Amino acid sequence: MHDVARVSFEATVASGLKPGILTLASEKKKYGGNRARYLKARDYVLRVWYRNPTVYLSKAACVSSYDGEDDVEFVEQVYDFLHQQGCINIGILKNDPLIPVAVSQFPRDES
Repeated sequence: MHDVARVSFEATVASGLKPGILTLASEKKKYGGNRARYLKARDYVLRVWYRNPTVYLSKAACVSSYDGEDDVEFVEQVYDFLHQQGCINIGILKNDPLIPVAVSQFPRDES
């Protein structure tokens, strides 16, 4: 398997999606009419994220190395979609001491 294809496959599986197809209903609804373009951009974003999935991938870092045929704005839209769907940056900030924790997450003092 070609290296880019192999990494795309592994990254897609790691994100909880299925390689080569629109997995989520929201993917089908939003990008079904533009399937090939979306999958190309999705594979790119997932490959960049998969290089180091334990480090938060910002949108700026994701698109900084992009040199594909599609416009950067479309790749940014796909990044936002995957981020909102929980396909990238999964649990990265959960235990970060610099991220504010909602008051409801603290145990109540019963005294």
